[in-house]
Amino acid sequence: MEDTMTEVRQNLRTLEQRFKLLQQQQKTFINALERTRETARDRIRPVKTLAQVRNYLDNYCNNNTDRHILSLFLDVCADVAEFCVHLESIQNNTRTAQGIIEQIITLLNPTNDLSALRAKSGTTKCTDSGPHMCREPCVTQRRSNLPQSDIMM
Repeated sequence: MEDTMTEVRQNLRTLEQRFKLLQQQQKTFINALERTRETARDRIRPVKTLAQVRNYLDNYCNNNTDRHILSLFLDVCADVAEFCVHLESIQNNTRTAQGIIEQIITLLNPTNDLSALRAKSGTTKCTDSGPHMCREPCVTQRRSNLPQSDIMM
């Protein structure tokens, strides 16, 4: 069990480092997403799913910087989902932990509609105008299902 916990801690540290890198490059991510949406002529329709971001990356991304940051975002999302699946397999059947893990896995499903998520920073609440309007650090929460403290970005 101790080896498993050591592995979990190490995986969590790796995820945290990759997330910090993504967080530092948040503006680059927003700009890359906007450029690919422009190329796709899809600026009116909101980005609702990770699969939509994958489609922009695979079919409309024209430069290496944009490709790199969009890939980093999708990879971090996939790694968090994989980490949660691993946690779910080793957790001790605590209902609270199991429920939160299941909700995170659902949120990170590539076809899950993320349009109900909003980022919140201190007293500034982000709206449909985009997360680039937030001051750091942003906390993301789902309008329903999860209390504010359960999902942090």
